[in-house]
Amino acid sequence: MKEVISKKEMGVSRHSSIILGLLFLVIQGCAGVGPDLEKAKEQNTEQAYLAFIEKYQDQSAASEQIKEARKAIILIKFTEAQKKNTLKGYDSFVDLYNKDPLAEQQLLQANQLSETLIFEQCRINKDPKDFRKYVARFTENPPVPENLVTVKNWLRFHDINQAKKQDSLITYSTFISNYLNMKMRKMISSGSVKEYGNFNLQVPEKALRGLHIRILFSNIVMIVKP
Repeated sequence: MKEVISKKEMGVSRHSSIILGLLFLVIQGCAGVGPDLEKAKEQNTEQAYLAFIEKYQDQSAASEQIKEARKAIILIKFTEAQKKNTLKGYDSFVDLYNKDPLAEQQLLQANQLSETLIFEQCRINKDPKDFRKYVARFTENPPVPENLVTVKNWLRFHDINQAKKQDSLITYSTFISNYLNMKMRKMISSGSVKEYGNFNLQVPEKALRGLHIRILFSNIVMIVKP
């Protein structure tokens, strides 16, 4: 009986030792997380943070510290992009962290800084290619709505001047097709528009002087000179 009890006690003791050993390793690991993260912060390099993440990535108790290290890497990458201050640099950052929720703030800033660069390019160069690039990129979610309005107006002025310069039915029709608002397009296609004076072309009135709009019942839009 004593022999049996002794074996049972030995089994329990061995089991307890394993648990205590694992517990010791966990405690030891947790104790090292803080100091190791501080060392990485002192170096403040991508390599230091990556080494920290690799060391503790399998320890669930270190999840918050790993998240902090990842945020630090994101900030380092964003700071590098800011130093370059180029559209290519910001786009590279966005491509790298576009789906990372930890980079939400930096992604927003990168988008705003990109907008500033492209808008300045539009303002200085007055190149229609830049206008179109800006409109295509920022129409859906403009960081600065008033800048979008400004660039759209620049583009409309350019396009109407080009149409007047070429002075052809095709160019006028293309202009109307591009800038006629969607509501009015539907009215034209349904044949419900009978007076051209009701059109909203979304362009400055001065830009339309000398042009008359005639709506044919065959749903063809034509511009003719007086």
